[in-house]
Amino acid sequence: MPSEKAHGYQIANTCSALVEQNIEVTLLIPRRFNAIKNDFFDYYKLRQKFIIKKVFCLDFLKLPFLKKFSFLIESFTFALSAKKYIKDHAQGFDVIYTRDFIIVKFLKNLGKPVYYEIHTMPNKILNSHRDVWKKCQGLVVISNGLRDELVKQGIDRNKILVARDAVDIKKFDINLSKSEAREKLHLPPDKKIIVYTGHLYAWKGANTLVQALELLSDDKQMYLVGGTNEDVKIFKNKYKYKNLHIIGNRPQSEIPLWLKAGDLLVLPNSAQERISSHYTSPMKLFEYMASGTPILASDLPSIREVVSEKEVNFFMPDNVKNLSETISKCLINSSLDEKKQLNLEQYSWESRVKSIIKFISS
Repeated sequence: MPSEKAHGYQIANTCSALVEQNIEVTLLIPRRFNAIKNDFFDYYKLRQKFIIKKVFCLDFLKLPFLKKFSFLIESFTFALSAKKYIKDHAQGFDVIYTRDFIIVKFLKNLGKPVYYEIHTMPNKILNSHRDVWKKCQGLVVISNGLRDELVKQGIDRNKILVARDAVDIKKFDINLSKSEAREKLHLPPDKKIIVYTGHLYAWKGANTLVQALELLSDDKQMYLVGGTNEDVKIFKNKYKYKNLHIIGNRPQSEIPLWLKAGDLLVLPNSAQERISSHYTSPMKLFEYMASGTPILASDLPSIREVVSEKEVNFFMPDNVKNLSETISKCLINSSLDEKKQLNLEQYSWESRVKSIIKFISS
């Protein structure tokens, strides 16, 4: 941390929003090599500051091999350091709150209430997972799909809170026209522009989106904004379409411009993995909604939890032909602009942490 990945952005905004509600926050993070040298609070453009403590871990993740083993070593040693820090400072806080399973496993017997925020489920659920879930004071999940899976595993529904991811509405509902946003980004004013923001992982569906471009006419321009350097390189080598523009990672402050500049924003999540079809709560969906630009999304339970045809347009996930046909229809259908906008106040970071605070307090 800071990190260009979504989990870093989510953690930072959750902590900042907690401080706005007069909660004292100390964020423990592992002391690791980081190519990003920006100040933490400036990088995420946070309104509120909080205490950040970097604790020891064995950091081998920068090595080009044994990534999975290195991650386990880093996680294990960070958990040990976090446990020591919390024991040494036990009088200074009331609640442990984490997204990390190993942290929960290490800290569940420290005599402090532990709340575990869950974003996905393990591929194979073991008794050790159930034991940790049951011993937590409460579980916070980002989707109904996660809650339902936990209930199937014998967890009391009353100890589970669904708190979906969120958006900073003021940052994304910017007072700019489409043409003004395009001018700032040096984009063609007279082309139909399709925009995707986010990472390029397989379950995000970016491959399906790019393949659909091959079936579209050349006047349609597609911009992919985001992705790790490695994934961007892979996409640039794999896809050579002249109307495809792979922008790579951009500052978070620039993303609202891209959303305003588009004619259509696409959320192409795959149905092939449950993290995508049932568990995720895409922050980009809320950011897309806040921008006011028309949206095309995969027809998945995780997306249907939040929106319907009243707010967005749907296509068949993982279906290149259906996606390309639906994109074409959307780009010539002026009624898209009449889609009702979701009440985003319920998906602000402020609303999210208020529900978490109420859950913990009760």
